[in-house]
Amino acid sequence: MDVSNQGGKVLLENKKPLYALKSFLNKQIYVKLKNDLSYVGILDKFDLQMNLIILNTIEYERNKTMRNLGKVIIRGNNILYVALAEKVGLEQHGT
Repeated sequence: MDVSNQGGKVLLENKKPLYALKSFLNKQIYVKLKNDLSYVGILDKFDLQMNLIILNTIEYERNKTMRNLGKVIIRGNNILYVALAEKVGLEQHGT
């Protein structure tokens, strides 16, 4: 990943996956974890380690709804992949 520090500001080059996450901000995302759990919610924030803060989150196990969680923090090293929820057909309605 290309990260530069100019005048005390860290600038990210247009490199995936962080560039993709930036385009997902305030949108509904689908997060698949390495342990067969997945989450759908609004991406609020992320950092360079791909730690995510997701709002209005619903937890799924093997595509079966388990529970509503609200605000969730996911550690980046547990993530298998992130996609827009509409692309995987698991978007929440009314959020």
